[in-house]
Amino acid sequence: MEDSDSQRIAAFRRILGLERKQGFEDNVVIGGLDRFLDQWSAQLSSVIGSPPNYSSMRLEERRRWVADVLDRLPPPELQRAESRKADPRKKEIRRDPPPPLQID
Repeated sequence: MEDSDSQRIAAFRRILGLERKQGFEDNVVIGGLDRFLDQWSAQLSSVIGSPPNYSSMRLEERRRWVADVLDRLPPPELQRAESRKADPRKKEIRRDPPPPLQID
């Protein structure tokens, strides 16, 4: 997973989390979630499939759709690990622990 994909998915996760927190009122992003999904549908199609018409959904349908999409998103820690694998410049630096102190 490329870093930009990882960032998009992280942003999408935050948006859906805010949507859930604010009662699925469709006002988290300017223009509503439909506009956001139209702009990002190509990048998110593997997760959301064909974007729904979120604004026409009833509250319970929105709740189920958001929960389903959040379940399909890769966990944040997996995204970070895959992002590091995909970008060789972001290798983890492993350091050996310092030697134990000895008092003479």
